[in-house]
Amino acid sequence: IYRVVLRYAGQDHRVELRKQAELSVDEVEILRKRLSRWQGLPILRAIRDNPGLRAPDLAASFGKETLPFKAQVRRLKELGLTESLRVGYRISPRGSEFLQQLERQ
Repeated sequence: IYRVVLRYAGQDHRVELRKQAELSVDEVEILRKRLSRWQGLPILRAIRDNPGLRAPDLAASFGKETLPFKAQVRRLKELGLTESLRVGYRISPRGSEFLQQLERQ
């Protein structure tokens, strides 16, 4: 017999993070460096350009397996740059501002 105890751990911090669209120059640079280490920027742009596209279809467009691709998208979610939809993903206000600032540079 196992006993499982669940408790409310609080609101998901990513919900508030993805709403924070005001990014300083330093924050943009930190995010750019983090994403460049694992090539997250092309994935973020693909999500922006294809909102709601299923993960397997997005993964295939990069020549990746679905599960490793989803792990990369989870990294983007942790940074507040994307959010999951019922099917697929979309870019968050924070992610949109991040890409706009990069493109202005």
